[in-house]
Amino acid sequence: MDLQNKKVVQSNTLIKAIAKMDALPLKLFELAVANVDTKEKDPEVELEKDLIRTFLPRTNALRHDYLQTIMTNLMDKSTFTVKYTKENGKKKTEIFAPFSKIEFSEDESTVKLSFSNKIMPYITELKKNFTQYRIEDLRHFTSSNTITIYKVLMMYYNQYTNYIANGKRTKEELESFLNPVIDVSELKALTVQGKKSYDRFSDLKKRVIEPAIKEINEHTEFNITYDTIRVGRKIAKIQFHISNNSTEKLIGELTAEKKLSLSDVQNSPYTALLLGAMIVNFADANNESLMMSLGENVYPKYDVFVNKHSLDDLQKHLKYVKDHMNSKPNELDKYLIKALDDFEKNKGKYAKRDKSKLKQKEKLPDWAKDDTAQKNILTEKGIQRSKEIDELLEKINKDTSD
Repeated sequence: MDLQNKKVVQSNTLIKAIAKMDALPLKLFELAVANVDTKEKDPEVELEKDLIRTFLPRTNALRHDYLQTIMTNLMDKSTFTVKYTKENGKKKTEIFAPFSKIEFSEDESTVKLSFSNKIMPYITELKKNFTQYRIEDLRHFTSSNTITIYKVLMMYYNQYTNYIANGKRTKEELESFLNPVIDVSELKALTVQGKKSYDRFSDLKKRVIEPAIKEINEHTEFNITYDTIRVGRKIAKIQFHISNNSTEKLIGELTAEKKLSLSDVQNSPYTALLLGAMIVNFADANNESLMMSLGENVYPKYDVFVNKHSLDDLQKHLKYVKDHMNSKPNELDKYLIKALDDFEKNKGKYAKRDKSKLKQKEKLPDWAKDDTAQKNILTEKGIQRSKEIDELLEKINKDTSD
């Protein structure tokens, strides 16, 4: 089988999942994914033993007992952990095995692997937010950490190649995909397994980061470097730099050639959502200045939002924005960006109406709460008023008699 052009395609959710398995089982999992027929969505994959042998470290032997050890390890000691936040804001964790069954025999030349039902959507239902990379690149990796870091970096590189092709990103945004920033805590969660914690960054650097970068640079077309980012005195983030022979040339040429047009903005699904929420009208949709400001400044942020949440969540967000918009702002793009930033700061939870800020009714005096006291006061006022009338009548009668 020619592996040069064979690619692995996986959901970004699975890319960012914590894979608990050694290097060899992880490579065999990737090899199996590369051979899935995504159209048929068949959970069973057959791999030639000769192909499996090419992924073994420094040996051509593939005896039945050795194959059994490898496959047992793949079945019993391999899991993926996916963490995400539910709509109600609660965190949820799912842990599942990649395979439900593995079959092989001494007198057969293939190994049959059956993917678990839980993992199939992550490798077959890939309408958006997926990553692909060459399976050949993984062949010579000796560490599961190298495979994990490589896959994460390819996730960003795939976004770069996708957006540079459709011309819907600025040069600065494209460069951010080639220079992704990853929290040290996130990198540890993805790579450090077992009892090792590498509390000191120097240990993480020596044992995980630098060996992985060395293998990627030696065995793939990519050149990876990195810088550390401090928060106070602590190294909190790592900025990786991804390059190959084509990246700089593409950024220079394609971003200059492809520019966002009014038609691109008008045909964007985000324009349809804004129209549906009545934040813009059809007259606005033909206002070139307004629409281009939305396309250039707002829609890229909506891309990030949809990747993180969903298009339905964006629709709900825009309805909320419209419900709380007193009048159309002069700078709609800045208004929508601020609304989105507020949403993210509140972690997607719209602030409930603060009852303490509602206008309260004027507090009644104590005497008004007592019916008896109120009647007495009214009675006293009536008596006083009656006296005033009597005095007035007496004066009138006196004047008349005079």
